[in-house]
Amino acid sequence: MDQVSAKVKEVLENGLEGCEAFLDTEPNGRVTGHVVAREFDDLSYEDRRKCIRAVIEEAVTSGRLTREDALSVSTLLTYTPDEWAVTLPDD
Repeated sequence: MDQVSAKVKEVLENGLEGCEAFLDTEPNGRVTGHVVAREFDDLSYEDRRKCIRAVIEEAVTSGRLTREDALSVSTLLTYTPDEWAVTLPDD
């Protein structure tokens, strides 16, 4: 995990209730990954994305992330803890 991914991970895990972020930096510099948070319970996909954007924007405003850091965030798939815990049967 590079420095930007580590900063984004810290921001998300501190900014969302019961959050664990699994992030990677792609070769093109984009930060992608999975975000699991209790805060996502009963929220739609769009509302989950709004939560993430709000946390990232607040981090930019407070100086914990630069605007460039925030713009590097790409695809973040969101899950509740129950969704993340689902195991698929072997075929």
